[in-house]
Amino acid sequence: MYKVENGFDLDELIYGIFISLLFFGYPIFSILATIFDQDVLTIFYRGICIFIGLLAMVIPSKKFGFYASYSMVQILVISLHLIYLSWVLYYFSNGYRNENLDLSFYVNNAILFSLIPVLLLNKKITSDTLIVLKKQFKFFILMFIALTFIAYTLGLSDPYRLSFEKINPISLSLYAAICILFCNWSFRNKTISICVIILLLFIMVLSGSRGPLLALFWVTCSSIFFRIKFIKKIYAVFTTAVLFFTIIVFYDNLVDYIPIISRFNLATTEGSLSVNIREEQYKSAIEIFSNNPYLGGSLVEKFAFFYPHNIVLEILITGGIVLFLLYFLVFSAFLVEIINALRNKIPICFIHVFFLLFVSYMFTSSLAGIGLLYFVIVIISKIKLDYKYDKYNHC
Repeated sequence: MYKVENGFDLDELIYGIFISLLFFGYPIFSILATIFDQDVLTIFYRGICIFIGLLAMVIPSKKFGFYASYSMVQILVISLHLIYLSWVLYYFSNGYRNENLDLSFYVNNAILFSLIPVLLLNKKITSDTLIVLKKQFKFFILMFIALTFIAYTLGLSDPYRLSFEKINPISLSLYAAICILFCNWSFRNKTISICVIILLLFIMVLSGSRGPLLALFWVTCSSIFFRIKFIKKIYAVFTTAVLFFTIIVFYDNLVDYIPIISRFNLATTEGSLSVNIREEQYKSAIEIFSNNPYLGGSLVEKFAFFYPHNIVLEILITGGIVLFLLYFLVFSAFLVEIINALRNKIPICFIHVFFLLFVSYMFTSSLAGIGLLYFVIVIISKIKLDYKYDKYNHC
């Protein structure tokens, strides 16, 4: 309805900024908060997201009018949020206490950082919106890389693992992986895309976080395996084997220059420590679930680090089989949406990001902190394209 530069509608431009901030805003503002030593910047990020989301909602669209448009999957995700929050309130009303995870933790993560943004994703995503997103994603990816290396050269990173005061190494690595999956789609020049991917991989390795790196490796291999011919699959397997063999042979030399890679060797203290902790957490979570298998027995398991590092186990200990079936219903509906999305030829990188987040969050996050996964689910369900977009579909 309102035209801006390059002929884009104002509502689509603002809606694109909102979606871009949901994908990349958190690491960028967290690093900025570290560089300028201003905690308020992370709060400002949440506020600006809600403000821009509301702005995108109220600006009239020539395509969709003034009314919000919610997909069935989005309605299910919203309902799931409300059900999960009801379970949280039930535990706190019955005397649940945790010195590290109070009610504000769940309110901030599950409502302010997840439910409200999902509610603000009220418009369909068209081919024009995706063209806007391509340009914006490119800008945000380059900004993320630049800020990371600026903060690193300023000596603001942890001396052992690449991380900053306002963003932990797992999150930093995960957002770098997301950037990698969007690179080929955002950058048309393959040489530039490869250079950007190398820089992002460097960030992931320096963070020392295995989960996002393994999830990225799994998504990449799965995509390549299903999209290439048989003979090329053999070449890919052979190349991967040679790469792993080379790393094993030169491991001692690599550790001297990049000590953090010792975390990827389970034979070392650094590599085995988190694995042993997770083993104890899983045992504790299974015990809680066994005590009340139908409705669950606690918000988090009681061993250490506040949650069992496994989303399925956390669902089972929080709400038992009943809550698990509700989550299963939502994800089953979304899998149907993925099939429809593939038929409609949407950019495959969005689906890759979903599987990356799903696999990574499975072992590194809590139910209250997987808002980004919900965003991706809703965004995929709202992409409605005509076939003229095929020429841009090159994830």
